[in-house]
Amino acid sequence: MSAFAIVPATTLAVAGAVSLAVARRLHQLARRRPPSRDATREGEPLQQILEIARTLEAAERSEFEVDRSLRPLLASVAAVRLARRGLSLERDPERAERLLGPELAALVGTSRPRASNRVAVGMRRDEIDAMVGRLEQL
Repeated sequence: MSAFAIVPATTLAVAGAVSLAVARRLHQLARRRPPSRDATREGEPLQQILEIARTLEAAERSEFEVDRSLRPLLASVAAVRLARRGLSLERDPERAERLLGPELAALVGTSRPRASNRVAVGMRRDEIDAMVGRLEQL
């Protein structure tokens, strides 16, 4: 092998080693820094989906979580869906109940009493699914 062939090979090997070291260092620095504002915004939909999944799981385990987490989530969706039709659960509860169905209207309605039993089992998944399906139909 000539001396001219050794120089480019050595240069490539050194450049590759330097590139690898720089990439590792940048990776370490990126893990230490808080995410940028843009990266946080991009991750928000995923975080929202994960929060909704946690809410649904908690609502299955505890009546208290139904009241604390699931009810406000479904109430806000119901309010938006009803508003699209010019309705409000507070202003026209009868018409809203016809659209929401009695179970969903009772859950999101303002007259529902707060959960008092922190250890009572929450809602079944099929009950939650039926209510979400009802909201999707609106």
